[in-house]
Amino acid sequence: MLDLAKWAVVNNYKVAWGNIKHLNDANREFEIRYLSNELNELQRTIFKRWSFNKATAKDMKTVIVVAASASRKTRKLILNCNGMEIVALMPPFYNDDTVETDFDGEIDSKLTVFLRNHGYNVNRLSGPLKNVSARLGLGKYGRNNLLYVEGLGSYTRLLGFVTDAKLTPSLFPGNNDGVIIMESCKTCNLCKINCPTNAIGDDRFQLHVDNCLAYANEKADEWPVFVQNVRQQYLVGCLNCQHVCPHNKSFIDIGSTISEQFNKDETDFILGQNRYTSIELQKSVYEKFNKMGLSRYKEYILRNIQNYIKNYYGDNACL
Repeated sequence: MLDLAKWAVVNNYKVAWGNIKHLNDANREFEIRYLSNELNELQRTIFKRWSFNKATAKDMKTVIVVAASASRKTRKLILNCNGMEIVALMPPFYNDDTVETDFDGEIDSKLTVFLRNHGYNVNRLSGPLKNVSARLGLGKYGRNNLLYVEGLGSYTRLLGFVTDAKLTPSLFPGNNDGVIIMESCKTCNLCKINCPTNAIGDDRFQLHVDNCLAYANEKADEWPVFVQNVRQQYLVGCLNCQHVCPHNKSFIDIGSTISEQFNKDETDFILGQNRYTSIELQKSVYEKFNKMGLSRYKEYILRNIQNYIKNYYGDNACL
């Protein structure tokens, strides 16, 4: 017997599944947004990548979404500014797979083996997983436009799959439009108040992505003016709306860390204060980034560290 619920419990995951039409409905919703020019440049690029869903979902009957805890080790960069120790943090789950287990690959492998052992085909899904998850009843939206899964809060990693197994829907046998907001969010605005760039508005449910700090500081482009003077704890991303959310109070875990110490010369290179840095010293800096699982952020992490120190300690902190 194919028991997905038991499989999820054994592996410490959350799971929901339903008719493939939930995926089609979610794709159609974003197609309307795309044609209505409601998506920004990044969202439009991501939407185009989802276009292969039709081929992926061919002959498939069921869509499955697996949720797992995304609370992992915080990265701590300890910098030396003229003898003053400055600590900068990278949030949990912002890392390569060079330091920890291939998170996605592990889930993918386990579910693929499980379904194929029962005689079914399965394909990994790239698509609007938050929207599909809400349609399947796996979670509900918060006011901050993030998906909250019971027992995990918003600190979740979602993976989607389609299979030719025809399964009875796990939670919602009927129609569900996908936009189900947690009841408590209707009288709470903590995330809105604590958003440093006013990305959460009262004018619509959808996040103003172009105003989101995480959107700005995860690109290699020059920071827009509205971001340049923002003070925040982390070098990449933004967890302000998640940290203050009452639904996350049991799931915030920044106690476990991976740390790397950067001496004064390395710090000067990071801050762009030594243009004649040796190749050996540069390699030392990037090797430390790699050891911490941060190699994918090399394009903009130097810029973000520079702005982080400037905004917290002033322009002349490390001169």
